[in-house]
Amino acid sequence: MNYTKLPVMLIGNYLWDKARGAISGSSKLPTNVWNVDQYTITPPIFAVNDANAVTDKTPYILYDYLYTGIDTKTFPLIREEATLSIVAPWNELYPIKNFIYDVLSQFDISAQAMNAHLNDSEIKFKCIKVRQDNYSLNEKAPVSLESGLYISTLYLTYEYTRV
Repeated sequence: MNYTKLPVMLIGNYLWDKARGAISGSSKLPTNVWNVDQYTITPPIFAVNDANAVTDKTPYILYDYLYTGIDTKTFPLIREEATLSIVAPWNELYPIKNFIYDVLSQFDISAQAMNAHLNDSEIKFKCIKVRQDNYSLNEKAPVSLESGLYISTLYLTYEYTRV
């Protein structure tokens, strides 16, 4: 079993492929939603403690996750919660957030679409839920006064099996 493969990063890879139009039946997002051609590091999705590696003003996403336990009736499933924090200039923040929400908000349908594209032999998603129930005004505050970047966070809950 490959314990270095993180389900949250598989979700990030799926989002990036979807944004680039690299998924069958999808097209690249318009540049006014997310200009995916502006990156030298792809995908622009980093663990929360890698945030200092980003030095330019292109939008990026920070993730973190934790195990939340599972009901005893669904033993084979693993449940995790994750944060996806979108960091971007103000005018780019909400289009990217809306895109991510739309792609991940269909529960088992989103999970099936990810499985079909990723075709991963070890991890199979069963359900994914995206929400923003802890929204607060301070999320809209700048990351730093000098950066010109803002942050907003989506919360994911997903269930999967590991083969």
